[in-house]
Amino acid sequence: MTRSGITGAKLFASVALLCGGLLVAGVIWASGRGFEITDEAYYLLSAIYPERVELYVSAQHWVTAPLWAVTGSLQGFRLIGAAVLAFSSAVLGFGILRVLQSYGPENPSRLCRAGLVAASVIGALAYVATIAPSPSYNLLAAAGAYGGAGFALLAVERNRASVAMCLYLLAGLSLAVSFVSKPSAGVCATLLVALLILITVRGPSKFLFGPVVAAAMVVGLFCLYALQPSDPPVLDSLRNGLELFRIVQSEPVGVRLLRYTTTTLGAMGQALIALAPGLLLAVALLAFQKLWLAVLLPLILLASVVMGAHYLGGAYEYHRQMEAVFALMVVLILLSVRPLINWPRLALTTAALLLLPYAVAIGTGNALFTQPIVSLAPWIAVAAMLAVQTGLGTPPVVLARQGTAALLLLLLTSQILTSYGRAPYHLAEPLTGQAEPATIDRLGDVRVDLATIQMLDDVARARETCALASGADFLGLYNVPGLALAFAAQPPVSPWLNNLSQLEMIGTTWHPAPNRRVILALTSEAQGPSAQLPENLLPLHDGHVFCGQVRVAFNGEAVDIWASNEADGM
Repeated sequence: MTRSGITGAKLFASVALLCGGLLVAGVIWASGRGFEITDEAYYLLSAIYPERVELYVSAQHWVTAPLWAVTGSLQGFRLIGAAVLAFSSAVLGFGILRVLQSYGPENPSRLCRAGLVAASVIGALAYVATIAPSPSYNLLAAAGAYGGAGFALLAVERNRASVAMCLYLLAGLSLAVSFVSKPSAGVCATLLVALLILITVRGPSKFLFGPVVAAAMVVGLFCLYALQPSDPPVLDSLRNGLELFRIVQSEPVGVRLLRYTTTTLGAMGQALIALAPGLLLAVALLAFQKLWLAVLLPLILLASVVMGAHYLGGAYEYHRQMEAVFALMVVLILLSVRPLINWPRLALTTAALLLLPYAVAIGTGNALFTQPIVSLAPWIAVAAMLAVQTGLGTPPVVLARQGTAALLLLLLTSQILTSYGRAPYHLAEPLTGQAEPATIDRLGDVRVDLATIQMLDDVARARETCALASGADFLGLYNVPGLALAFAAQPPVSPWLNNLSQLEMIGTTWHPAPNRRVILALTSEAQGPSAQLPENLLPLHDGHVFCGQVRVAFNGEAVDIWASNEADGM
């Protein structure tokens, strides 16, 4: 341990606390801005109307419905989602600190401990560079995995079995949330957390993990079920949800795993090439142990990040964002390999934590390489752990590791904050351009762009033309579920309606009430010659009246609005 290493650790911790504070302020500022009518609308509709959800790819509404009941507004829902991310990632950070205190090479100072927890939260908040933090299956699966791993690590070296059991109980409840929200992630995260227990915990208490976590998951599932406003048909819902997932994600498991492997390895290779100068310099530093190489390394990495525009965030930037994050993590691990060999339990714990984002990502239809961006807390917490361990390596290597880890925090902070001013996900303007006040029935006050104001005006005219009261059923054909929120309508059977196959499956489950009005929102895809809508949904059917057109804010598409006659229903 050297004076320069201690100073570097304190500087790193100060950067982490500063960046964490900026990001928390940014999340609060952004929480009341933007009305996104695709993905986020799915999350909102399933949380607001959980009793109407009979077909969905997961039971996320079992978790989100109670959260909506607590908040009751769009801004509150987003803030509680961000709070869930922050709390669960902080638990993960404290769990890693417990590992360091138990069998790490040194016990970090109070400032460094605060910096490590802040770094873990920063990693979790990378989620908001993709979409608003409304609680959803991805957000909750990540948070459940953070909590499961964090509480499990907090059980390390506990002398009292009762304390370990309580922590295992909390880990099991966290993993139950992950499983309900995204079953594939819940299973994989549970297996990885069990591996963490085998690595980290000594003594007979490790054998309590399996039965206690299993019992806790059962209790957690029962509690979530009990919180529902009605008695959901559990088995039918799960079976139909899996069938719906099969329709949407028709790719066979073997083909998907092969795609994961080939595309991820290719993307990793591209990332290493993009930041190759820094990687080569890291190898040179390990070979020659020169202080000037340690100073030069973060500067070269910074130059590569700027030249490749990896510091920018927002939609369509996920690949470039992850390229830089992955390459910087490779540099950090490379600079830590030699000393970690002397601390095998710490090395194994590090390896398991690095795998955790991939455990959360399993099952996604997106590119596996970019998916960890929604669950980055373990990576950034590991980076912080390596930065504050001044005894892991020679002074030049420690200094280089601290500089690289600080650059990683600054990179994520830049990616998140710049996403507010550019490339929004399915919004007409970035969040900085969402400045016009509006009120949306169940969502409350929100600031939106001018195109969204026009869209809401179109909705108001359509409601007036057809005398559409609140509470009607809504079929958005296709992928415009947020219009249901604007019409103060409800989704029948499922808010997730992206294609004809899903519509046909909903038709086998849903039988509209005779006196209940139904709103049809028909995009160009549903109106084309090959649309093949069921006969009772054709807009020229005698039971429908034309209410007007609504122009979607983010892409300008004109959506025809039809409604069933007031007396006839459908």
